[in-house]
Amino acid sequence: MPLTPIINTDVRMPRKMLDALNIHEAVCVVTHVETVTVDEVRTFLADRYGAKFAASFRPEYLFSSRET
Repeated sequence: MPLTPIINTDVRMPRKMLDALNIHEAVCVVTHVETVTVDEVRTFLADRYGAKFAASFRPEYLFSSRET
């Protein structure tokens, strides 16, 4: 399922996850990335915060992409 890198702030999430996804969103904006996969987000998070933290990522933390 493709996602946008834009955070869905209507969904409750831990503060650390919000901060990490803010960094991810900024990197995507600067590098012109418009869609991401769950695996790509988890890899980004694992590289910076560890695998255990990355495993806590849920797709609903980001908006779904309209692309198929």
